[in-house]
Amino acid sequence: MTAENQQIVTAYETLGMDAEAIASAMGFETFAVKAILNQESPAYRAALKSNDKTAEFDDNDEAVALDTIRYLAKNAEDDGIRLNAAKYLRNDKKGRLDVKRDIRSMNFSITLLNGHMQQAMAALNKVRQIGNTPVTEATVDV
Repeated sequence: MTAENQQIVTAYETLGMDAEAIASAMGFETFAVKAILNQESPAYRAALKSNDKTAEFDDNDEAVALDTIRYLAKNAEDDGIRLNAAKYLRNDKKGRLDVKRDIRSMNFSITLLNGHMQQAMAALNKVRQIGNTPVTEATVDV
């Protein structure tokens, strides 16, 4: 963990600052701070999990969904559907669909991530400015 990442985690866990306050105080984009907290802070991940909107999708719903996918993998008339359902079940069993695990294993540098976010925001603002510029017709002398 880099020193800047450690400062972000300390500010969240020890000082009780939220991601927006940390971003403002350290001069980073809020999204970048949230990415670092999601990667490095178990307390932040626990807070996200407790506020998760997918809590309405309970274990029973998940079991029904998996049963449906298994049924399609065995009984669908279309080979493509059977193949896709089988691949999904295989990838799920192998853990290849666990996005949270993959994100935690990455090593983000807040400086690089923030720089990329600023470049993306600048490009977006440029596109927005171009979109607001009135189009004038060019005239050609013949």
